[in-house]
Amino acid sequence: MLRADQLPEYERLRALARSELERVDREIDAELGRARTKLRELTEEKRALKQIYDGASKRLGLSSRAVLSQSDTALVDYLGRLAKHGRRPTSHPYALE
Repeated sequence: MLRADQLPEYERLRALARSELERVDREIDAELGRARTKLRELTEEKRALKQIYDGASKRLGLSSRAVLSQSDTALVDYLGRLAKHGRRPTSHPYALE
């Protein structure tokens, strides 16, 4: 148990740690937002390139083997759904609810 003279120091330390955890959570949210945006851009670019590839392959009479994988779009969709509900991909161990 803490002595009465120790309480203010631990309360200050606790408040400081909470403030820093909130700052880190804001940074995580900002980084996730940038990552979602970049993933969306890259996925759209890949879709457009796949259309060009498929079209050129068809005109040449060749099969189109480049495949837009499910994981490419699934990740972007997953992150978008989480953002819509204000959640993160994984539970942050120090998240302040």
